[in-house]
Amino acid sequence: SSGINAEWPLRPGNTAYFKTSIPEFYTAYPDAAITYSVVNTRYPRAEFDHDNIILDMPVELSVQVAGADVLTLALSLTVEGNMQHNNNVLSGQVTSATHTSSIKSSQIGNINVDDIEGVIDDILNNTVLPKINAVIVKGVTLPIDQYVSLNKGVLEAHDDFVKVCADATLTDFSLQELKKIAEDILI
Repeated sequence: SSGINAEWPLRPGNTAYFKTSIPEFYTAYPDAAITYSVVNTRYPRAEFDHDNIILDMPVELSVQVAGADVLTLALSLTVEGNMQHNNNVLSGQVTSATHTSSIKSSQIGNINVDDIEGVIDDILNNTVLPKINAVIVKGVTLPIDQYVSLNKGVLEAHDDFVKVCADATLTDFSLQELKKIAEDILI
């Protein structure tokens, strides 16, 4: 669960952003600051296919004005992308995102879910995905880099797991730790 203060370049952090797309929202809360809260409703499901990854993530999105939930949506978000493995770093990019939405609760009044879909498309494609891609394009270091270096890595997708194959080289830290263990055994 995380709250996001929405001061984004597209300015969906103020109800004025929604003046034409969801006029009921702007009318109910004119020129008000917005905060978004996103909660995973279950762990994401990941599918791997060659260099592609498909994540299915059900989330609940709460739109808040003055600290109160004014709109709560259930989103089923499917994100596709590709990934590469280079030594201890996984990198890639999101190439597409699709979603379906349903309104769980609304203090705004009758809102057409199709209007919300268009707004979510806009925010995903022009704000969220570029921010995510900016991070994952640079790569994420696997939490094993202190112990081993992976070389000539290959990722293989299987029905229910991903196999990471690589030549592994122990780091100086690992060699020192192994030396300590061997000395403790011999003493």
